[in-house]
This record gives sequence, structure tokens and C-alpha cells, in this order.
Amino acid sequence: MKTIKRELNPDIIDKLKENFVADGVYSKDVMCRDFVDYMTNSPDNICVMVGYDDEKIVGHLVAFKPFNRDYVVLDQAWNISTPEHAKAGFEQLREWVKSIDCKEIRFETERASVITRACITWGFKGHSVILQMRIQND
Repeated sequence: MKTIKRELNPDIIDKLKENFVADGVYSKDVMCRDFVDYMTNSPDNICVMVGYDDEKIVGHLVAFKPFNRDYVVLDQAWNISTPEHAKAGFEQLREWVKSIDCKEIRFETERASVITRACITWGFKGHSVILQMRIQND
């Protein structure tokens, strides 16, 4: 049976870790520490949605509300289930965003396929450009 549940116990993070996408020094270990910290100290500001097929984890969404911001950051998303199951999880995420009085979800990716899918499937639109300058240490 396929279900989606908002997990409140920080122990779930270790079970999701293997499918997180790291970004440089923002490693899976650092993410896990941050997510557990949010879940422990500011549980209303993080949403960890987990999709299950019976007991098997088949997807997750991890989003949080940064302090002093009026939007939510979708930090991690992964799915090996059906598009319908993913859609149901995303709808639950939207309901959580509304429940904390936010009106926007943001995320960052470098993958063109994710950008296309986010725009076509979920209704995301381009918001800004992230500029990067690498600094070499001598």
C-alpha cells in the first residue's frame, strides 16, 4: 500500500541520507545535522515528507523555512515511485507551506532536466540567477 507521511521523528533523516544530493561542502553529513537540528529545535519550520510502498521508502521531500524569510526552501527531493504518488506528496508539501503562512517554494538545481520537470509538472517559474565566483586560496 502506498502512503505518504510527514515524519516528525529526527531519526528518519538517517534513513533518507543515502538519497540526498550533496553540494560541495554542504555534504550529506552536514545536511543531516542541519535537518535534525531543525526537527529538534524548530519542528514547525521543517517538513519531511516520506513516501512509502508498504514499509519501503520510495520517495522524500525535505523543505524548510529559513529564519526571517517568508518562503520555503525545497532542499531535497527524490522519488522512485509513480508520478501520481509524487504528485500526492507534493500536494501535501503545498498544504504544509500554506499552514505556516508562506506563499512560495524555492529550490536550486544545476540539472536542466529537473528545471524542465519543475516548470512543466509543478508550476515553478524562474525567479533569479545565482552568480558564482570561485576564490582560490594561496
